[in-house]
Amino acid sequence: YTTGEIKIEGNKVLSTEGLLTLIKLKEGKPYTTKVREDAVEKIREVYMDGGYLFSQPMPLESLDPKRKIVNLTFNIYEGDVAYLRKIEFTGNTYTKDKVIRREMLIREGDRFRFGAFKNSILRMKQLGLVEMEGEPDVLPDPQDPTQIDVNMRLTELQRNNIQFSAGYSGYEGTFVAINYSTVNFLGAGEKLDLTFQHGKRVKNYSFGFSEPYLFDLPITVGFNIFSRDIIYPYLYDRKGKGIDFNLGARIKGFLRGNISYGFEDVDITAYGADEEDGGEEPDFDPVWGMMFGMGNYKISSISPTIYRNTIDSPLTPSRGTMFLASAKFAGGILGGEIHMIKPRFELSYYQPIIKNTRLGFHVEYSFVKPTRDEEVPFWERFYLGGERSIRGYDIYTIGPRSEQGSNIGGSKSFVLNTEYIIPVGGPIFTILFFDAGNAYALDEKIALNNMFFSTGLELRIFIPALRVPFRLIFAYNNRLIYDGDKNFNFRFAIGTTF
Repeated sequence: YTTGEIKIEGNKVLSTEGLLTLIKLKEGKPYTTKVREDAVEKIREVYMDGGYLFSQPMPLESLDPKRKIVNLTFNIYEGDVAYLRKIEFTGNTYTKDKVIRREMLIREGDRFRFGAFKNSILRMKQLGLVEMEGEPDVLPDPQDPTQIDVNMRLTELQRNNIQFSAGYSGYEGTFVAINYSTVNFLGAGEKLDLTFQHGKRVKNYSFGFSEPYLFDLPITVGFNIFSRDIIYPYLYDRKGKGIDFNLGARIKGFLRGNISYGFEDVDITAYGADEEDGGEEPDFDPVWGMMFGMGNYKISSISPTIYRNTIDSPLTPSRGTMFLASAKFAGGILGGEIHMIKPRFELSYYQPIIKNTRLGFHVEYSFVKPTRDEEVPFWERFYLGGERSIRGYDIYTIGPRSEQGSNIGGSKSFVLNTEYIIPVGGPIFTILFFDAGNAYALDEKIALNNMFFSTGLELRIFIPALRVPFRLIFAYNNRLIYDGDKNFNFRFAIGTTF
């Protein structure tokens, strides 16, 4: 059968022309009941987003067996507008009600716009403070069905984390660490973090605090004081002390903007020069002495960021999109001894597939340029490799190289990550991944035939109390970097790639 005439009847609130655009059946094209039912759902969704919770589009078919044609009429029952009378939360014994209510896009007394209600639940989940127990109870008043009461049953997530740890990771090497962090310091969503970490490659001491709603307005303020010494294996040693101030605000819906100011005193020395930091002294590549960046520098910078995030969970994401654009401006009227601009563009996407499996996608592009007639310091360039970029390769091994073979860092970088996530049971996930990317010199073009590819299998174990996953990565790498490297590689990691 082919599709015949399509008509809309009974609609008063929405125009016939607008409703017809939601129906993908076209006259003269094959008729399918699946497309018809998709149209029913789309029409009902549009009405529900306008507050017409009890609307009902009813498709009526008229068959012409001789001509093999189906004429279709959508009879619309619009019903009355529904309003949110009362919303209650149960189970949040520590988190204050207002912390959750301020994420709601509809208020008591507003039209019950179903799309806004669903987005409110998503914003609540993004806080990382509570999670839903089942679906919310949406209860019309038996005497007046246009008045809707909602009850949400919540479970509070781990809010305080006092952690003593010791071990090994690709980026930190061997280390011991004591950390206290909370994402709900006084029950209003405040974040507090105290870190003491001492290791072979990283010495990190920091204190940070942020208030997510200043004066009960969607304005975030915070600061972070830090002292951080990092050894970048076979590259350089970086010691820095400074402070960051952050200010952020919601622009509209899920769109937010942040701006941060940072001041840091940086001291750069050759890798292995400080025996106390460990590591055997390697053969010194003369290229480091020719590049701008060795020594002590003051950096004064400002970093504006705009982003939109609809990913449903910061811990175990399954759906949504995140777009971010930011730039670091250093020097100029801000002072300091480093003058540059460093933009970054990032996109992440998650989509459920079948049986709780999901597909994750991430792409990131960055570059750095000087703003005065001088070079960008080599420690502001891009060094890829490791579980945070191209996970099958060793950390900081991907990038342009000197004649002696040292990675001297790229002036731009491109990274693509894809994951197919399969829940195994409980906190265990199996992940099929494919990573691609490279760090390029400024005059190099980003090209498919000049990228590093890593593909393989990852076993990820998520521990809610620590709010981080442990990862075992089995990878096949398409290109070898050093003599003696193998295409197959195994890595142990902590954290996430994106």
